Amino acid sequence: MGKRSIKVGKGFEYRVRDWFRRAGFEANRVPVSGTAPAMKGDVVVKVGKNLELVVECKRRTGGYKELFKWVEEAVGKGVDVLVLGVGRQKPIVVMRIDKFIGLILKGR
Repeated sequence: MGKRSIKVGKGFEYRVRDWFRRAGFEANRVPVSGTAPAMKGDVVVKVGKNLELVVECKRRTGGYKELFKWVEEAVGKGVDVLVLGVGRQKPIVVMRIDKFIGLILKGR
């Protein structure tokens, strides 16, 4: 990975951290994220007294276009969560970060 890609990725990790901080969570970017095997994820968010959320951040300039289109269509229909499946793998959940933060704020 080139220096520019690393810089862009690190910037995105800080943006994600800041989303959580603005919502009142203690959130920190993992030092040397992605390079130290003992350190998991890119951002760690303290959700409750005994609960931490480990967040992995992926950013692609031209990628995920179809996925974002599906999310926009779902949101336009009043849908909160998009569930994606491939074969027999466990499905994944996709939602906007502001909606996700709202959900975990309610659970505090």
